[in-house]
Amino acid sequence: MTDEDVIVVDRLLSTTQVAPAGATLIPEGHVGGEAYVLLAGWAYRFRMFEDGRRQISRLLLPGDFIGLNASYLGMPEQSIVALTDVQLAKIDAKLLMEHFRQSPRLSLAFLWSDTRDRFITEERVASIGRRSAYERLAHVFLELYLRLELIGEAAEDVYSLPLTQEHLADLLGLTSIHVNRVLHRLKNDGLIAMEARTIRLLSREKLMRVSDFDPRYLMHRSPK
Repeated sequence: MTDEDVIVVDRLLSTTQVAPAGATLIPEGHVGGEAYVLLAGWAYRFRMFEDGRRQISRLLLPGDFIGLNASYLGMPEQSIVALTDVQLAKIDAKLLMEHFRQSPRLSLAFLWSDTRDRFITEERVASIGRRSAYERLAHVFLELYLRLELIGEAAEDVYSLPLTQEHLADLLGLTSIHVNRVLHRLKNDGLIAMEARTIRLLSREKLMRVSDFDPRYLMHRSPK
């Protein structure tokens, strides 16, 4: 991006606020209202069914947009909840779109982000549809590492993982009991180590092989 683009982005992200873990950032079915960029912490988007079942459709990390479709396009959002304490930048969606029209590089950066989000969703569908539970967990641990590495929150195969076994189950279409069993298998096979809320990938190569992981879908290099 140009120096002018950087100034515009800094201005757009200048109004910040915080929310505690568990706070509802966007209620289900919400249309209009505020849009945000997640600056710090984790959040997740999910669909809650009438019988209490939950499907987590997206993990949101720093740099991700929240509520942009509802704010600008008038499209209803799924529920979005803070997984950890979070810091948010409130943005004017209409002003953001105006800057996109004026700056090709800024528009390209947004297109890159939106396309990568779609690829992540498509890969999750492939996991739930065809990968085994063992493969699903191996795959998501690799995906999270690379996403966090890009924003400087993972290094040397180690990162903080605030997800509970229930979160992992609801993300991957499994039960908490099944997740627990598979985690033990991954540890016993020497592929991961976990302590408190930290995970270490002991062999990325083996994890990639067992989960048929192709990192190209993450578009790890953003456009210049």
